[in-house]
Amino acid sequence: MGNRQQNRQQATGDREVKVQPALTALGRRARLAPVRSLGKHLLADFYECRHELVDDPVALEALAVEAVTRSHGTVVSRHHHHFEPSGVSVVIMVAESHLALHTWPEHRYVGVDYFTCGPSVEPRLAIELMRDALQPRRHRIREVQRGDELDP
Repeated sequence: MGNRQQNRQQATGDREVKVQPALTALGRRARLAPVRSLGKHLLADFYECRHELVDDPVALEALAVEAVTRSHGTVVSRHHHHFEPSGVSVVIMVAESHLALHTWPEHRYVGVDYFTCGPSVEPRLAIELMRDALQPRRHRIREVQRGDELDP
């Protein structure tokens, strides 16, 4: 990987930003510019979470709704399911897309994905609130730009 590409990755942190060459009127390559996308998709892995929350569907649904609200999203509907013997899935339909979380209590693990479109929603605020509530010992957050290969 060249220094230029490494510097670009360091500057963007854990976000995946796709760049494409632009051409000048003379057909020469112009400076690389970020490609616009339709939305952000944040993926969070929370490990070794607070055990009492990981298998509580009502508390997790309430947390997810609060997270969407904190991120300036608009809740359209919500649903949770408690699996036997354990595990929870929560889906919050948001006017701007969705937030979903899935738990594996036996591993004290929670996986979250929050897909948003439009500039008004700040999904990182939701993920941070969930991280603070779940208190994982370690976590990983990735951001993917969705629809970034559409023609401008």
